[in-house]
This record gives sequence, structure tokens and C-alpha cells, in this order.
Amino acid sequence: MTINTDLIKTKMIEYFGSDKKRIDHALCVAHYSEEILKDVNARRDIVLISSYLHDIGIPEAIKKYGSAAGKYQEIEGPPIARKILNDLGIKTDFVDIVCQIISFHHTFKGLESLEFQVLVEADLIENLNSDFLKLSFKKKKNIIEKNFITKAGKKLAISVINNAE
Repeated sequence: MTINTDLIKTKMIEYFGSDKKRIDHALCVAHYSEEILKDVNARRDIVLISSYLHDIGIPEAIKKYGSAAGKYQEIEGPPIARKILNDLGIKTDFVDIVCQIISFHHTFKGLESLEFQVLVEADLIENLNSDFLKLSFKKKKNIIEKNFITKAGKKLAISVINNAE
């Protein structure tokens, strides 16, 4: 079964509605994932769909807990992602993998798949380029050294932070 990642992107955009910040973040994470995937042999469909849906739990987390903290995203994101993917008729085993990635994407541990690692690295690159912009170059480099495993992700992250300086 071929999964149309553009359809998932559209569903994510529809879900976030007017929340341009969340939409732009997901699109940037997907872009960085694509760049890493050029040099990493991971399943593109899993990585891209996880990239589009990784923060899908934020609105519900804010509603329930008054916070978009990562731990709440990891709780609220998987059921929403599961509904979106199930409604599109995507196979349960595929949906389970995407939901597992979403449920650990702020923990950085719990999964050992290359697809999970690519998503984590792409998300961190975007965060280094936006949320962590004010951190010193040294602190950003430490985040990269501590959390990046793929050579492609490290290279891209260093390039992004060098261009931000």
C-alpha cells in the first residue's frame, strides 16, 4: 500500500487550521527530514508522516493541561494521529509505528528505529533554528553532540546553526 504523504500534510494543515506557527513548524520538520533522508536509509513514508503529525497533540494538550509541554504532546498526539490515519484506511501496523514515534518524540528514548531518530533530529534542527535561537553556539553544538546519531543529521544541524550565527 502506497501512502500519499501529501494527503497527510493536507490533513495536518486542516487540523491546525489558522495556527500558522504549528503548520510552519511541521512543514520545516518535514523539510529537514527529507534532507536527512537523502543520506539515511529509513522509510520515507513513516518519517514524513511522523514529521507532519508529531505535534498534532498540542491543541488538545493546551485544552486539557493548559500546556504544550512535550510530555502532554506525547500523551495527546497519538490518539489524534491514529484517528487521522485510520480515517484514511491506513493499515494498523503502520499507524502503530507512527503513533509510537509521536509518543516518544520529546523523550528521545524508548524507540531505536532509524525513522524515530530522523524525526527527532529534524525536529531538533528546526527547534535550534527557532525556539533555541538565542542559545549560544556552544550550547547548540552540545545539543547536537548529545542527541544526534546520523551523520547526515549532524552535518545538516551544524550547517543550520552556522548559518544562523
